[in-house]
Amino acid sequence: MNDLLRDGKAEVTVLSSADKWYGVTYQEDKDTVVEAIRAMTERGEYPSPLWP
Repeated sequence: MNDLLRDGKAEVTVLSSADKWYGVTYQEDKDTVVEAIRAMTERGEYPSPLWP
């Protein structure tokens, strides 16, 4: 993407959001992300099941 931007072949629009972003970089991150998705599902922010 950086090459495309530098060469003027692409544009990127960055959107802001107040939502928290979760990522799993390390094995230790998994439990935190699983719990966050479970809580968001219980609040109705995500469908259940998340993936059919």
